[in-house]
Amino acid sequence: MTDKAVPATDKPAANTKNAAVQIRGLSKDFGDGSEKRRVLSDITADVNAGELTLLVGPSGCGKTTLISIIAGILSPTEGDVSLFGTPLASLKGNALVRFRLKKVGFVFQQFNLLPTLTAAENAGLPMAAAGQSRADATKKGLDMLDKLGMAAFVGKLQSQLSGGQQQRVAIARALVHGPQLVVCDEPTSALDAATGRTVMGLLRELAVKPDRVVIVVTHDERVYDFADRVLEMEDGRIVATREGKHQSQKAPHAPATEATPATKPTTATPA
Repeated sequence: MTDKAVPATDKPAANTKNAAVQIRGLSKDFGDGSEKRRVLSDITADVNAGELTLLVGPSGCGKTTLISIIAGILSPTEGDVSLFGTPLASLKGNALVRFRLKKVGFVFQQFNLLPTLTAAENAGLPMAAAGQSRADATKKGLDMLDKLGMAAFVGKLQSQLSGGQQQRVAIARALVHGPQLVVCDEPTSALDAATGRTVMGLLRELAVKPDRVVIVVTHDERVYDFADRVLEMEDGRIVATREGKHQSQKAPHAPATEATPATKPTTATPA
């Protein structure tokens, strides 16, 4: 890539006014005593509304752990995350479940489909959980699958679907309820080039809305064209922020500065 990066610092990004996701001093440990491992270390960053942000870095650097905390699936050891002005630490039990159900869509790397449900029923699960009838929820799931080129497979069970088809069902499930935050863990890894561009186009369409934000963890360089911002991780830290290719196609910006080396935490180990 030829884009220049700006250094990651201990201070928040400048434009907090437009930040949909605010991360402050975030650290995460796993294990206890001599087995304790620090997998995220003192991360401070903002993710802006109306943008598609990529989170990139080598395997084991903490990307999945970070997005799991942003989505409210894991709790941090230290620090805070706020989504759309709501600190996640202020939400407990059912309040957090309701918040996630309404605000968050998550595409898991392992899909996490229910094997006894059809593709359309799996895709419509968030609508059923929100109280819609099974028929209405399944219809919403069917409509979203159609947008992803899966109309011929809506009645199939998980065991009857290929890996790429299962991935599209997982993506449909994450988008069907129109969440404000969509978090995707390697959403194009099992897809061919054409289908991958279709999926990223849908995510791009969702992200450009002023009250929405999309975060994508990826190793797939094919999706860089869709990004407004790229956050680079290494050893449990965000070490650089760069403008994405999609953003660079807009009005000219002042040239970015080269990234300065980030100090690596001595306790960070792969997540």
